[in-house]
Amino acid sequence: MREEIESRPLVAALIGLVVGLLAVALPPVLLILGGVLVAVRPLAARLWLAIAFGVGLLIAPTVTKPIDEATPIHGIGTVASAPKIRVGGQTFNVRLGTRTLEVMTGAAPVFSLGDEVRVSGIELPSTPDREPYQVVMGIEGRVEMPSIERLREGPWLVRLADDWRESSIEFFDRTLPPQSARMIDAITFGAGSIVDPSDSRKLKQSGLIHIVTASGLQVFVLAFLLFQLLRFLPASR
Repeated sequence: MREEIESRPLVAALIGLVVGLLAVALPPVLLILGGVLVAVRPLAARLWLAIAFGVGLLIAPTVTKPIDEATPIHGIGTVASAPKIRVGGQTFNVRLGTRTLEVMTGAAPVFSLGDEVRVSGIELPSTPDREPYQVVMGIEGRVEMPSIERLREGPWLVRLADDWRESSIEFFDRTLPPQSARMIDAITFGAGSIVDPSDSRKLKQSGLIHIVTASGLQVFVLAFLLFQLLRFLPASR
């Protein structure tokens, strides 16, 4: 691994960037940077690490303090994340001024990234299993029993993508057995929460749960784009 870092500046820069992005929220990751700096010898590799680490610190999301008590909330904001499919509805983040909250809604209406919405409900602390992730992502809490009204639609291209997702899910549900349809939906669109509990346990036991928590379609698109980019650089397959 040391030889790879020393001979590939982009690998060194990637390590520094990732550590910089996580350092404020998770200080222990600085140990990784220290270990790599000690291990690599060329000055150029160390400079790449240091510069990329600084860039990561500059662009890292702000670490917010989670809320600790229930509070009524009412305001106008923007859907700040692509809605994820769950049993009976959607989950997404809403940006309200300088704050970001997680919202769970019913099956209809279907919201999209960039929609302007009016939100009313009860603001609650994050659940213990979600809090570490949400602190890193700058999410302060969740909205319970929300009333959400769309005031203005987001970009048309995002809406088109959501329509394609909804029609694909409807097609899978119509043409496949229920258990198979839920699994295909989860792998394709990252809808891990709709997988049957027995299947979810099997995926965790086999180490394959990532194929439904990070959707296979997203992984494919990212891998394809990276491959097309890196093929022009002096990097092996």
